[in-house]
Amino acid sequence: MWRPLPEQHQKWQNLLNELTKAYNIGEIKLLVNAKCEYPQGDPFTRAIILDKYSMISFLHEFGHFIGIDHPATFDWSEETFYKAMPSARKRLVRDEKGYLVKK
Repeated sequence: MWRPLPEQHQKWQNLLNELTKAYNIGEIKLLVNAKCEYPQGDPFTRAIILDKYSMISFLHEFGHFIGIDHPATFDWSEETFYKAMPSARKRLVRDEKGYLVKK
């Protein structure tokens, strides 16, 4: 369901807050619609920086904060996403760069 941007952002930040509590890693900020070339996690500002709302990118960057490195964080974020949304597996394919995109 579509939500106005501030409400949508708060839902994502709430999810991030719950994950940081579950993994006991302290507060992380979520910055979206940032002018960034690609999604990233910044350990110095303790922020996940996304160019748009993307659950797999969000999980991927969170994976780095819990100590998962490349390329394992690609697999972890995708499998975590599919556990929550098993029906999505049928709707996503890999593009020429290896990223998941809608069919």
